[in-house]
Amino acid sequence: MTRRGIRRQAAGLCAVLLLSGCGTGFYQTEGEEVASGSAMMEIAQVQETDATPAGLEDHTVRQLTVGADGEPLLVTTDAQAMPHAYQRENGEWQEQDNAAIISWIQENQVYNRKYYYDTTGSWWAVIQNGNSIVQVLPDGQAREVELPEDVAPGKYVAIYGFADRGDGLVCFAANQTEEKEGPDPGGVWFLVDSDTGQVPQTFSVDYGIDYRPVFYQGNLIIYDYVATTLKEYDSETGQLVQEVPIERPDTLPAVAAMTEDGIYHYFVGSTGLYRRPLNGDFTQTVTDDILLNCMSSSFEAMGLYVEADGTYLIAGNEDGKLKLYSLSIQEGEAPATETTLTVWAMESTPMLQIAAQRYQSLHPDVELNIVIGRDTAEDSVSEQDILRQLNTELLSGEGPDCLILDGLPVPSYIRQGILQNLDGLVTESEFYSNILNGYAEEDGLYTVPAFFATPVFATVQTEKTPASLEELAQLFESGACTAGSWKEIFEAVYPAVANRIFPDGESLDEAALSDFLEQTNRMVQSAEITQESMPMGSGNGNLMVTSELPTSRFALQEGNATSAIFSMTGISQAVSLLTQCEGVTLSPLLDGTAEGQFLLGIRAGTENLPQAQDFVRMMLEDEQIQQSNVYGGMAVHRDMELQALQQTIQDGYTQEERDTFVMNPLEYPWDELAEKYTGLVNPAAAGTLQTIVYEQAVQVYGGQITPEQAVEEVKAQVKLYLQEQA
Repeated sequence: MTRRGIRRQAAGLCAVLLLSGCGTGFYQTEGEEVASGSAMMEIAQVQETDATPAGLEDHTVRQLTVGADGEPLLVTTDAQAMPHAYQRENGEWQEQDNAAIISWIQENQVYNRKYYYDTTGSWWAVIQNGNSIVQVLPDGQAREVELPEDVAPGKYVAIYGFADRGDGLVCFAANQTEEKEGPDPGGVWFLVDSDTGQVPQTFSVDYGIDYRPVFYQGNLIIYDYVATTLKEYDSETGQLVQEVPIERPDTLPAVAAMTEDGIYHYFVGSTGLYRRPLNGDFTQTVTDDILLNCMSSSFEAMGLYVEADGTYLIAGNEDGKLKLYSLSIQEGEAPATETTLTVWAMESTPMLQIAAQRYQSLHPDVELNIVIGRDTAEDSVSEQDILRQLNTELLSGEGPDCLILDGLPVPSYIRQGILQNLDGLVTESEFYSNILNGYAEEDGLYTVPAFFATPVFATVQTEKTPASLEELAQLFESGACTAGSWKEIFEAVYPAVANRIFPDGESLDEAALSDFLEQTNRMVQSAEITQESMPMGSGNGNLMVTSELPTSRFALQEGNATSAIFSMTGISQAVSLLTQCEGVTLSPLLDGTAEGQFLLGIRAGTENLPQAQDFVRMMLEDEQIQQSNVYGGMAVHRDMELQALQQTIQDGYTQEERDTFVMNPLEYPWDELAEKYTGLVNPAAAGTLQTIVYEQAVQVYGGQITPEQAVEEVKAQVKLYLQEQA
């Protein structure tokens, strides 16, 4: 079955980018080349097939590599955490003998989820919190690998990654925790001889090395995502053979494979499929979708195999269960489509990419053209320039069919008749109507949010809900409430009072801004916060990310405070509070305004009105869309947010843990809480104007300027910005 594709282009002063689209079929491109060092495949068709072996649907995949005869080798664990290996023979998956590893597991009562299988028939088990390895030979003998001093347990937090050279030599990677400085001190690769169990070679690596090694002609290939280079090491001597640049749209490959022609293929779940000749000078984009249509947003890639005919096998887990997908790619020119729907957004986001894929899969007869305003490749283009060009197109009766209106001057667009009335587009009873209609005008509804975030005040019933910024500051001064960073306070409090500061989104109330800066500064000083943000490093052995510690919630949960403030972008965020802290109640913070996200609008007069309406309805009603934004925003569709919460509890907690809950989060009156929010933050106040305020607020919190000086600077910047908009 073939489908139409998505085009993506940069708006403003940027050229069309050659990025392929999604769809169960065609991936269309325009032009012939992009930035130096990269190229785009001309693809006529992509055939996606769910190739998950029958009977393994309840397994979890651990490994997809090249087997002894060049055929793919699949390693899984079953529902009882027992390992299995399957080699493809004559097109069928044949299970390999796992009696030795099962016997060893049962005899030693060692149950874990890190098992690997090599081409000699040996099993490898990473045990003891991931810092030791046992080899189980085909004859049932087991021996612990004697790690050298620089790979000694205790120096490394865990052993990750596995690669099989195909001749009895396998490779592991360890993440070091001592001796080196930095958030991720680096690690070491080490080779193990399956015949002796000895480690003949180690490779010390710096921070920024991916944990998925591959072999090519006996040499070890690893990716340095800080230097953005592929590094080839001689696996006999440990010497660096060559280092080649690799252009990447993301931080590091999720899975990779080398083929005999010296091409490095890699699939990144958040951006797409790419290939890079080891001795060439360009990176080739195969697909650039966040996920392919047959995959869900929860798909986590675990292995990549490239068939002799160029077909890709991608193994991974969806909601913890094995999925194996086959991608057959036919190069050539894709046929033209009759209808093109253009969707404009200031920035590209994972949610936008998911939405694009979903729309394309539901509407294969429509070509979807995604236009991105602020493209990272064109930093010199200002937001004002981007909006000026967009406004020129809109006022002329042209431009995109759909718009993602976050941060845009929506009231101005409505007054000028740029936006289509959306009344009656969906059945209101299925939604939080106060959120869905939060931007309603007297003559109708012109924009709706697909998601929303709510500023929340949480308490253990010993503190009354603050009615003013001053009362909230007093809670901080008394120690009843705290936070861990300036950003945490700003992001919780600003949406709750933004409509005071910018009453109509186009004017500044200086007194309200002054009060906000003074009172939030009191909160910062009372909590003794000295930093803008508090990063929290986390990783799964393949990707390091940075997030913000929700200190205010943690303090309440641990009994170190009696109240907390936070911006709730998913009701699952409150689960730990409700399940571990008795008597917690949640209520809207201060003015009770929520923040609409992914604001949807349709250009009035578009010739593609039915297709544009389908896009908006999909964003609001489609279950896959509404549940794919966990923690990124609450679903406006009430049932889907509760379904996401139920799934979070089911997947994130064992029955024993659920038995210890002080209350069942599903029994909390979530609908009642959501319906208490009386309005939405004006879209303009939540965009550029919010950034302007934040940039001055952090200078107040850091003591560089006074609130009075900040008000004057915000006033000047807002005036300039609004003049640009006019």
